[in-house]
Amino acid sequence: MIPAAGAPPRFLQAQVSFAHGLAVTPDGSLAVSDTGNNRLLRVDPAGGPPTVITSAVKTPMAIAAEPSGSLLVLEFDTGSVLRVSPAGALSTVATGLDKPYGMTRTDGGTLYVTEAGEVTHATGRVVQIAPDGTLTRLRLRPR
Repeated sequence: MIPAAGAPPRFLQAQVSFAHGLAVTPDGSLAVSDTGNNRLLRVDPAGGPPTVITSAVKTPMAIAAEPSGSLLVLEFDTGSVLRVSPAGALSTVATGLDKPYGMTRTDGGTLYVTEAGEVTHATGRVVQIAPDGTLTRLRLRPR
């Protein structure tokens, strides 16, 4: 529910350093990538205390929830997509991405990832990752 205009802000109990990714999990909690602390948090939107899902990720960026309750997370520095089980176990979905930054997941399980590249030389690419792990690089047309 959106607070009424002029209402004081409501703060969640989670403390993060550079939150980049956000996803709603099947149980209704929020998953947040805490990039500055190299972890994923589960946050209760009603205000309960947060829990650490995993602190075994490096520079986590975008995240997407899967129907199974697992999370997909982009690791910016390693160029990887990881699957994090609800218990926090990690497995690799894809590697070889060039500074992955944003991600979305289709209902069929296909991922689309934006690659940031270097600050001085952006890639202008979107990578399609099929459910079997096959990567297809798509080029965006410059303006």
